[in-house]
Amino acid sequence: MSVALIVLFGVSIGGLLAGSGAWGTARAVFGLAASVATLLVGADYLVRHAGVEYRIGDGSVVAHDTLFDTQLWRETNGRCVSNRVGSTDYWEPRRS
Repeated sequence: MSVALIVLFGVSIGGLLAGSGAWGTARAVFGLAASVATLLVGADYLVRHAGVEYRIGDGSVVAHDTLFDTQLWRETNGRCVSNRVGSTDYWEPRRS
């Protein structure tokens, strides 16, 4: 949501500047909005997904967080066990 707002803000301000004839400043605002949005999307990916690896073995699949060296979840025989702090959630995966 924040990326869309940054792009919308940049396009709005850039459009106002372009309408007033300040093309150099408008180009800078458009470029800055696109750069910040791209950096935010990249940072979001790194924080959410880059540190997770999946391990397969012993009849189960395990999601492992390499940054904090913890197990996130384990799926064995169709049952998924969440290992979040203080959680004992069990859930069945959806069957298609």
